Amino acid sequence: MSDRSTRVVIVEDDASLRRAMQRLLQVCGLSTDAYESAECYVDAGVAIDDYDCFVLDLHLPGMSGVEMMDRCAIPGAKTVCITAYDDDASRLAARQRSVAAFLPKPFQGDALLVCVSDVIGYRLSGASGHERSGAWSPGSTTGQV
Repeated sequence: MSDRSTRVVIVEDDASLRRAMQRLLQVCGLSTDAYESAECYVDAGVAIDDYDCFVLDLHLPGMSGVEMMDRCAIPGAKTVCITAYDDDASRLAARQRSVAAFLPKPFQGDALLVCVSDVIGYRLSGASGHERSGAWSPGSTTGQV
């Protein structure tokens, strides 16, 4: 961990879910910035290197999370994809970008903490001993982590 606080970006169009994820990650000591759309993130003009983890909804209105990853060159290894559309196309898009985790909605807060912990490289309080219920990562041989 560096001297600066660990920073996470959340891009989610559902306001209540966005706020809930932001509060959960902040309680764990992470600095968060949250955006309601990919366009809002792009318009903010922030540098990708300023963040340690991206939590992106794959199916956003307007520019999708997949389009955002491609347009902004967001590294898959720093990305947790969330989606209400747990279908083959969504999983393929995530796998093609080598995302760190794919988390279908609805999910438990503990599952998000485990996924973010894996990306940032240290265990967040509340994440230890919990499973990623329904999540997978590209390195998983079973499709489940």
